[in-house]
Amino acid sequence: CHAVLERGPRYEAGAEPESRAWSSNHRLRYRWALDRMWEGVVQPNDARWQEGSEVLAKPAIEPEHLPASVPPDVAALRTKVPEIGTRARGAKDFEARSAVLAEVISACASCHASARATPAPD
Repeated sequence: CHAVLERGPRYEAGAEPESRAWSSNHRLRYRWALDRMWEGVVQPNDARWQEGSEVLAKPAIEPEHLPASVPPDVAALRTKVPEIGTRARGAKDFEARSAVLAEVISACASCHASARATPAPD
């Protein structure tokens, strides 16, 4: 729609959050990446799409940094998200990018739902 109308939102991306060991920082990086991918679809903007997919393709959390209380389905997302990011790199058209973006959002939602259902450690 924005491409056809030759107008639409323009975003200022801001700097990519730095990568650190286990911390809430991984969520900031994922959020930053999703924002870039969204911009890539909505504007459309290939560079933004690639910026986001590159961040998602890198494992954000090393296994040794996962707390013992993390449920197995959440721990599995440690490898699933980078797999989606790798596929995102190759998504070149609107349909493929939209499908990947939906998959990423679904993975985020399943992690957050699982985390809410898991009691906090003492």
